Amino acid sequence: MVVALFLRSYQNLMAGFAKDVFLVDEQGLGNMLALAGVGALIAAIVFAIRGKTEGLTQVFVFGIGIAAIALLVFVSNTYITSALVTVTFVGGLIVATEMSAQTLVQNMVADEYRARIISINLAITVGSPAFGAFAIGWFAEFVGFQVALGFSALVALVATIIFGKRILAERLLIESKPT
Repeated sequence: MVVALFLRSYQNLMAGFAKDVFLVDEQGLGNMLALAGVGALIAAIVFAIRGKTEGLTQVFVFGIGIAAIALLVFVSNTYITSALVTVTFVGGLIVATEMSAQTLVQNMVADEYRARIISINLAITVGSPAFGAFAIGWFAEFVGFQVALGFSALVALVATIIFGKRILAERLLIESKPT
């Protein structure tokens, strides 16, 4: 939920960033969104080739943390070239964390409950970014896009630090098949 609310919401705010922060037109916006998609595609290919659950807990936790840091780098500058590079990492890392979460949930849930749990997980993953974008966009009206999205990335980073240790401590249990 942290990824969906606080990190993935950046996509819905890209038009405002393109216009107000990077001072680019629709071509610049298209470039930013396309490179986020390139990062996502690379992550998806890596996961398709990888094909195992071992280590996914670390990918999940560290992916959220690094994505939050990359998003902080993205919002802390006004250079479009730097933005294009960092948004590629953000797109890839967010997809990597979401794929890790989906795979781990499917792996650790018993067969008879899997469809129900996946549907809840999918509802959170697909629905929450709209709420996050609404809240971040509202906050941006008062403090600007950079501060609002930077605060959101900071919240995700703090949540990762707080909960990441606990998740990593349980990684062997999380990555094992249910009995």
